[in-house]
Amino acid sequence: MSTTVDEFGRVIPANAPLSSSRERGAPRRERSQSPPARYNSGGRGRGRSRSNKYHRSSSDRDHDRHHHRRDSREDRREWRKRPRSPSSGPSQHSDHGSSSTSRASSRHRHPSFRYVQEHMVCEYVWKTKNKDKDDNNNNKKGEEDNDNNSNSNNNNNTTEEGKESYDEYRKRYCLNYVRSFFNTHMDDAWFRNRYSPLGRKRAVQAERGRAKQEAQVFCSQVESSVQEETAEERCSFVKNARLGGGVKKLNSEPPMPKSHNISLANPENILHITDIPPHVTDEQLTLALMDHCMIPADDQAQGSPVDASEGGFKLVSASVSADKNPKQPLWRDAYFICSATVKQDIVTHLAKAEADQDSNPTEKNSESNNNNNNTTTKSEEAAVVVPRKRDDKDDKARSTLPLDVECSDPYGRLEVDADGKGGAPDDGIAVPPRKSTVWVHSQYKAPPVLVLSAAVSSKERFGRDKEAAIMMARALDVAKDIPSEHRLDEVLDRLFGENRNAEDDPTLAEDTLDVTIAYLRRVHLFSFYNGCTFAANLADVLSGRHPAGSVHLRLHNAEEILAEDTPVLNAPKDLLVSRLDDSIAKALEETNEWIQSGGGTIVNERVDEEAAELEQAEEEYLDKWLENHAIIDDDGRARCSFHFCHKLFKDKNFLRKHLQKKHKEFLRAEQAQLHDEYMMRAWDEEDQRPVPSVLVDCGAIFDLVPSAVVGAEPTAVDPEPEMWRKEEERRKREDEMQKEREERQRQRAEAEKERRNQPQQSSPPGVDERRNSNFKKPEKNFVDVDDMKEEKVEMSFDNVDVPVQPPKKKKKKKKLL
Repeated sequence: MSTTVDEFGRVIPANAPLSSSRERGAPRRERSQSPPARYNSGGRGRGRSRSNKYHRSSSDRDHDRHHHRRDSREDRREWRKRPRSPSSGPSQHSDHGSSSTSRASSRHRHPSFRYVQEHMVCEYVWKTKNKDKDDNNNNKKGEEDNDNNSNSNNNNNTTEEGKESYDEYRKRYCLNYVRSFFNTHMDDAWFRNRYSPLGRKRAVQAERGRAKQEAQVFCSQVESSVQEETAEERCSFVKNARLGGGVKKLNSEPPMPKSHNISLANPENILHITDIPPHVTDEQLTLALMDHCMIPADDQAQGSPVDASEGGFKLVSASVSADKNPKQPLWRDAYFICSATVKQDIVTHLAKAEADQDSNPTEKNSESNNNNNNTTTKSEEAAVVVPRKRDDKDDKARSTLPLDVECSDPYGRLEVDADGKGGAPDDGIAVPPRKSTVWVHSQYKAPPVLVLSAAVSSKERFGRDKEAAIMMARALDVAKDIPSEHRLDEVLDRLFGENRNAEDDPTLAEDTLDVTIAYLRRVHLFSFYNGCTFAANLADVLSGRHPAGSVHLRLHNAEEILAEDTPVLNAPKDLLVSRLDDSIAKALEETNEWIQSGGGTIVNERVDEEAAELEQAEEEYLDKWLENHAIIDDDGRARCSFHFCHKLFKDKNFLRKHLQKKHKEFLRAEQAQLHDEYMMRAWDEEDQRPVPSVLVDCGAIFDLVPSAVVGAEPTAVDPEPEMWRKEEERRKREDEMQKEREERQRQRAEAEKERRNQPQQSSPPGVDERRNSNFKKPEKNFVDVDDMKEEKVEMSFDNVDVPVQPPKKKKKKKKLL
């Protein structure tokens, strides 16, 4: 078989399947798709260029931040001084008002095209493109002779020099990619909570507050059950915390032990919200939901598991991940926790609003047309049509309802502060409106209850697991600064007394272990039987993304199953048991870090110091911002300088209260720029960034292949060499299989040829006669119409009885009156 060798030394078979339009490794044709627009300026407040406006492209609707191309780290200081004012005018782009067909085609683009204009190319395609460019330039200059000499001298160094140049290209591409991602999502709430030191600190403090409240509820439930305990009946809390008795059945789920239920995780008090774009904040979702609640504010906290100090309702969002949904990365779920009355009222008004829209489609279309005329652009994700789900039992009651969320600005601004002192924009246009559609599920389904294996459910593990669980709970109590009267040791002393460490009572050890596991799950969102890790927030537990969402029961007949198994000397350890032991050992090693993180520190020393610096900087900036937005008259009265307000107050103190209460969204936007330096530093130090994979052009055979961008110095692996190696192995296997098939065919042909060439052996005398005598020809049922014979047939009708029909009765005609 004839073969060829490329410049990388790869063997290419002659019969390799190549594309009809281009050969292997040839550059792909560029796709006819509009790249995301590059923005001139824009942001949260004023900057060096105050009159500039950013432009939003309809091909990438929710891309709200400008892209800065920075080729070195020296220009970062100027990059951080980007202007921060929202758009004060309509979008000015060529494809505005494009048809729905073009918008639909842009929706199915790869997520990486939101941050880059074109895909990355593999090393082979990159060299091919550069070689073609060099050849074209040399042909134009007419230097064929010199080129031939230079090519002969440079052939030996092609691989090394090309590799170095390609590495620079790949690093530059990935660096621009992650910087563009940073610019796009730097104002998103989830991004700031992850990379801003002050945002991280506040998120940890919020989780600690939830843990303290849950510990208080846990202790109150224990106290009430102890008071109801009698001599005949043991504490009901301990009975409801037992994890034994798990049974594995098909198409059935065991019930959840009541003592393991988190107080905020009651399905009757939860609204599940899905398909939330990354630019929508929790505050915007809460406002959109409460707009459909007509219950007075004083009555909203009645019957709610949320503290009345928080208003009786609370919204928690799950962690954002780029790998959860490749088509819609960074989308998240959220859970709105409220009283059952508030939940029912919101669902009722949402269903009524949806029914009104269904009954008046013309009004809905006219509204969308008006929004288009007013430069209202929904996000690409919101435009995706999601089928509505209806309840099978009652068609009128819908389990999934749409909710429109106003998300024009991440800080809630509706006007523009053009000069940083309340001035009006030159064109006089406010922030363009923007809405996104999310889906509200009235029925929340909790994660399933699982049953452990027999080896993990063995009674021999009760003592070891109990001690390990208690040590983890003590460490987490110190780390989250749980009050001493609500910690696990106080709970166990209240339930089991001073003799809770007795080793001769296996039931006591099992009950202690089960209560400790319930405490870990409810207070610290900790999963003991699955990984020994704790969740970052409550939403990850409610969604089931974290193992702590599922409760694990022990198999009820584990001892009988283990007794039936024949013991084998030097038998390997059970895989599930070894995984559990390894996770417990790893968690016990981390307990010292958990203890050190508690007490004086919240996140860690470095983050706490940076958060304190940011808090001080925000306080200093507050005074400056108040001075810039105050106009003091000659008589000492103070006036608000915002062009849409201009309210007059008795003195400066009343104006300060007015600015902090009525215009706080502008203050938050201005203070947000103080976080950028810290966020950029944390972003550069991140190894696993939440960015979608980039597409790499691997030539005609492999087309576009995704590759992850990883590392503190961002880079993406070239997948083409590995894919080409697998392709060569596949072709090699196919060639071997083809040779085997040809060999088998040749052997069969030779065997058939030998059989035909062998002389026929004569039969013994008398055998043929016996065969002919015993052979009977089959009877033919087929009659040939061309070979028919004439036969005479006699017919007689003498004895044929012909039935005589009775005479018909005459009908009398009715006389007409």
